[in-house]
Amino acid sequence: MLSKLLALVGLLSILHAAFSAIQYRTYLKLSDVEDINQLPLDIVLQCIISLVIAGIGLIASAPQFTPIAATAKFNAMTYDSDMDRASFAHCNHRGRALFANSS
Repeated sequence: MLSKLLALVGLLSILHAAFSAIQYRTYLKLSDVEDINQLPLDIVLQCIISLVIAGIGLIASAPQFTPIAATAKFNAMTYDSDMDRASFAHCNHRGRALFANSS
């Protein structure tokens, strides 16, 4: 629960930093300032800190990894249930041609 709250706070803070940057640029354009290439340090720091907080929250709220070993998944399966797939069912084979006249 705390991790999801951290992620939410971080994402909301990133949105606030973006809104602050838009407001700052609009203010500079309206006041005819020529140097509008750099944002203030407080907006940059808020964006970086928010990104770190959101990243920690998202990483902490991720579910547990599943094992990648095939034996962990297929230990309970039998051979028949494992090979019972449509890709193994061949309807067009030479048995029809070999045994067509035998009945």
